[in-house]
Amino acid sequence: MTSEEIIKILREKKAILECPACAHDGFTLLEGDFTQEFIAWGKTPFAALGVGPGPSHRSLSYIVLVCDNCGYMRQHAMKPLGITPKYRRG
Repeated sequence: MTSEEIIKILREKKAILECPACAHDGFTLLEGDFTQEFIAWGKTPFAALGVGPGPSHRSLSYIVLVCDNCGYMRQHAMKPLGITPKYRRG
């Protein structure tokens, strides 16, 4: 999936807003996928993202947008956006 396709998805979901830190309206999507690993125990607040009962090692894949003015970083989980990490392309 290209960066342009991801930006289109974010716009459709009304997830492109001005920067909460400086009110600038320009963000850059960083290339690549990012993953946060954690240990899940029982029911977690991440259940809607496909993380089930634990204990188990889990990970959450996300994209990162950076404000073009102040560098503020935003993260969006890939699964709710319909983005599959192994198909993400710049």
